[in-house]
Amino acid sequence: MKTRIKLASILPHFAEQLQESLSATLKESGLKPEDVELKRAGLSDDDMKLDEGSRSVIHRVSTRDVDRDGEVVIPSGLDLKDYMKNPVVMWGHNYKEPQIGSDEWIKVDDKGYALVAKTIYASTPRATEVWTLRKEGHLKTSSIGFVPIEVVRSNDAGFLKMMDKCREDWPEFKKQADRCQSFVTRGILLEHSDVPIPCNPNALTIAIAKSLNLSPDTIEAFGLKDAPEELTVEKCREFLSSKGFVVTQKQAEGITVLLTPDKMRDGIRILPAQGIRVLAEDTLRENIKNLVDLKMGRV
Repeated sequence: MKTRIKLASILPHFAEQLQESLSATLKESGLKPEDVELKRAGLSDDDMKLDEGSRSVIHRVSTRDVDRDGEVVIPSGLDLKDYMKNPVVMWGHNYKEPQIGSDEWIKVDDKGYALVAKTIYASTPRATEVWTLRKEGHLKTSSIGFVPIEVVRSNDAGFLKMMDKCREDWPEFKKQADRCQSFVTRGILLEHSDVPIPCNPNALTIAIAKSLNLSPDTIEAFGLKDAPEELTVEKCREFLSSKGFVVTQKQAEGITVLLTPDKMRDGIRILPAQGIRVLAEDTLRENIKNLVDLKMGRV
């Protein structure tokens, strides 16, 4: 997902030193803050490495894959010097809130494929919530905020030559080339954020039901307005019975155990060995949502 806003409208929210440095960098290219846009591009990283002792995660914050807008941001083309003067990590690109952490380091990997950072999370309540979501596996998505300086678009003279070079140099690009519409060959990194796009919304709902103790603001950011009460066997049995599924107490206990984040990542099946018919995943997920609504008194 990518959004674009005028840099001049957001620049006052950054540290004064960064504002001055960024303006100087833009001036070198004959640009002013009002001439350029701030873009945001997000990705989900399944290969992150966490260290609970230091509350840190090593993760990719950007790659050279073709994004949903058909754009490739070349990691080696991102200027990091302005960012490193104040390497803060935000929550949801909200510059009015305190940062949730900072980067100990950030660099392009050896293959030139990704921009990788080691983020250390603060001990504030919001940062602790986000760190918990990281640990539990519910949050893997980062998003960079950057200013594109040089862009090669599909109608530019050098576009086809760049396409051929990328096909030759980047193994992963061959399968993505037909979607590519532009390359950001040079840009300025301003910040990166953890963003509230859960890896599995249903798993997050159940995790909240099992008391992750998230604040109302964080729950709302994920589109979950209220944290439901703990999912009990009795509630599970009562609801499924109301939908025409006759289950015993023992079967209800088994079903409740299966409604956990780990099981939901692998797809949900309701104890076929005990003779309960398998429900379509979408149907069961809707049932889970209805269970939550039921407990919250919304139905």
